[in-house]
Formats: sequence, structure tokens, C-alpha cells
Amino acid sequence: MNDHASLFDDIDSMEPDRFARHLADDVVMRFGNAEPVNGRAAVCDAWAAFCDGLAGVQHDIVEQWLVAPATIVEALVTYTRKNGSRVTVPVATI
Repeated sequence: MNDHASLFDDIDSMEPDRFARHLADDVVMRFGNAEPVNGRAAVCDAWAAFCDGLAGVQHDIVEQWLVAPATIVEALVTYTRKNGSRVTVPVATI
């Protein structure tokens, strides 16, 4: 990832290209119980499609561990649907 500090701001912007700039070419993203998505372009496209159904995304960091060269983050993510309802779920990002 390029800049760890801005990762969640860029995800929460719901602008897929801002999120994708943090990803390695060979990234694998597993979202919930869906099949893994492989590669930066595919993850960018998957995030764009997911965001189409949302009004907002907000990550709140619970804990962060720096274990060189990795950063591990435990967070709560709140998704706001277009009808205004909200759901918060735990997330782990490595």
C-alpha cells in the first residue's frame, strides 16, 4: 500500500480509483462470504459495483498492528444504504 494513513479515507470516499491506488497488482480481496476477487483492476471494479448500492461507507479503526512489512487493522465499517438504513460489521484488513 502506498500511504497507510489515507487508506480508509480513500475507501470511504467511494471513489474506486482512490482505493485501488493502495493495492498491489496481485491483490486478493475477500468480501464477506463472496468468492475472492483477484487483481487490482478486478477489485476496483468489484468495489465500484458494491458502492453503486450505497449512500455511504465509514470505517472506524478499533486496533492497528504494525508487523513489518505488514499493517493489520481491525475496524468496524458502517454501510449506509440509499434508503438511509445503516449496518455496521467488523472487518480485518491486512
